[in-house]
Amino acid sequence: MTIHTSEQNNVGTFTEWDPLEEVLLGDPLGAMKPGEMAVFDAVVPPEYEHVLDNIFPNGSRCYPSDLIDAARKEVTELRAILEGEGVKVHVAQPIDFTQPLKTPDWHVPNQFCSSNPRDSLLLIGDLIVESPMADRSRYFETFAYRDVLKELNERGARWISAPKPRLSDKSFVNDLKRDADGRPTQWLTTEEEILFDAADFMKFGKDILVSRSHTTNEAGIKWVRQILGADFTVHEVETKNAFAMHIDDTIMPLDEGRLVYSPDYFDPAALPDIFKTWEMFEAPEVIYSAKNRLGRLSGWLNINMLSLDEKRIIVESNQEHTIKFLKKLGMQPILCEFENYFPFVGSFHCASLDIKRRGQLRNCF
Repeated sequence: MTIHTSEQNNVGTFTEWDPLEEVLLGDPLGAMKPGEMAVFDAVVPPEYEHVLDNIFPNGSRCYPSDLIDAARKEVTELRAILEGEGVKVHVAQPIDFTQPLKTPDWHVPNQFCSSNPRDSLLLIGDLIVESPMADRSRYFETFAYRDVLKELNERGARWISAPKPRLSDKSFVNDLKRDADGRPTQWLTTEEEILFDAADFMKFGKDILVSRSHTTNEAGIKWVRQILGADFTVHEVETKNAFAMHIDDTIMPLDEGRLVYSPDYFDPAALPDIFKTWEMFEAPEVIYSAKNRLGRLSGWLNINMLSLDEKRIIVESNQEHTIKFLKKLGMQPILCEFENYFPFVGSFHCASLDIKRRGQLRNCF
């Protein structure tokens, strides 16, 4: 499949660091505890399970309204920052996540939320792909972005959907094996059908990194390779994280030649040889303030940043170690409070989707 550049169409992105011109932001309005917890159970370490109980006490299925309000306030701040930097911003239009879902194979009492468009939409060049997500509670999540997708399609973007997964019990390991510390020793998803979350892919021009995880299987990786064709090389890299869900709290490119990685989750030796010319930096230690209520779902959300270009990068304002690290590298960190968003399972990179970055398809190595 030929992938067009953002100059040929006014939609498109090939890297994580080219100048950002247009973006879609999530919205946690109406967020619910997932109607089925199979994926959450696989990706949340046992020592942090009590945090979910704190957020959803006494069997509650709704996120607390004060938490939603605080997170939405931070999204508003993020939008103001982006627009102040000259970026056009779209925002999700949440659907009614209290509604149950039912197929011939399964039923869930409610859905999840639209806080993280990066999870469900893969945008490479002018091609937008709706992901075949493994979480049953997220089956129709892209409906929250439908108005934006229609607009982008009218502007020239090609909008497709991966094969809609059946998500029958055959798609999941029946009894997930764990070690003595409760760490999974196998992936939740089987190879029954094509499954992937878009956030397991990271763009480096003609080269794309992907990690097998609890939400992305080998069949999903193979399908993306087939769709992208000969113009791209999709490299599968191994994670050290037994609870892995997405790659963007594991690796984050800073510019064309430098990246930061989380030492607990990743060994840079696992990268393909083309990265030998790149500088690799171990991520600074994450900081959790008193208001953070679910940050430890991932220990490295501090590197889940959003680049505006090769210098400017949006970073959580409480992450002093990360801010100092970025300044030392000659970058210009833009500070934004976002810890109230962490309970919705993401930070800046998860909470956004690049719609247009100024740049062409190229070899970045």
